[in-house]
Amino acid sequence: MIDLENVSKSYDKGQPAVSHATLHVDKGEFVFVVGSSGSGKSTLIKLLLKELDATAGTIVVNGQKLNTMKRRQIAKYRRKLGVVFQDFRLLKDRNVYENVAFAQRVIGRPTRVIRKRVPEVLTEVGLAEKYKSPVTELSGGEQQRIAIARALLLSPEVIICDECVSALDVSIQAQILNLLKDLQKEFSTAYLFISHDIGVIHYMSDFIVVINRGRIVEQGEGSQLIRTPKDDYTKRLIASSCSTGEGCVCGVR
Repeated sequence: MIDLENVSKSYDKGQPAVSHATLHVDKGEFVFVVGSSGSGKSTLIKLLLKELDATAGTIVVNGQKLNTMKRRQIAKYRRKLGVVFQDFRLLKDRNVYENVAFAQRVIGRPTRVIRKRVPEVLTEVGLAEKYKSPVTELSGGEQQRIAIARALLLSPEVIICDECVSALDVSIQAQILNLLKDLQKEFSTAYLFISHDIGVIHYMSDFIVVINRGRIVEQGEGSQLIRTPKDDYTKRLIASSCSTGEGCVCGVR
């Protein structure tokens, strides 16, 4: 699904934003990439979306080698990825159905296909009865469900979640994370979940990758890494999640 081998990305002659990163996400796997602001997470996403080219190393997504991908192939490649962003990116003057259908119209999908597929994905995210509702009347959690429905439209094998619950309160975070977990089980989709908050890890992650200053400093099976972190940076992230009592992962078993 996703394979990064010794990938680096440098801007000009400064410190690499990503340095010698090796990362694998298999079919049906949920991989959680965690790091504080400036750790290299945003650059990693841009590399996967082919918004940036790697300085070194190899990136393969869904069997396609991004390093040699032609410019004319990029739009088609991106349509095969599902992406869920932090800020929802909804059209405020349109209703739920139109927000999900809009992107499909832009790429020229037949109307009959849109009319069939949109109700299906709205059902999958629990919004079938609100398809006519203006998005401005929905809660933050419901708006994020629209964004997830949009990501599911083309039945992608890979979904990238970029801080997709960080703007929500803790109870709504849990609802969205449980929804993603259910969808993962149902469709065997591979998820790459990017976050600054290791506190959400106990909900769903099969595998944790910790990134700091562009380098992957530690990675391993979720609960095992939480119980016995080896890197000092990982230990600080865990301690930080427990300092407020919300999302504390210290008790993970």
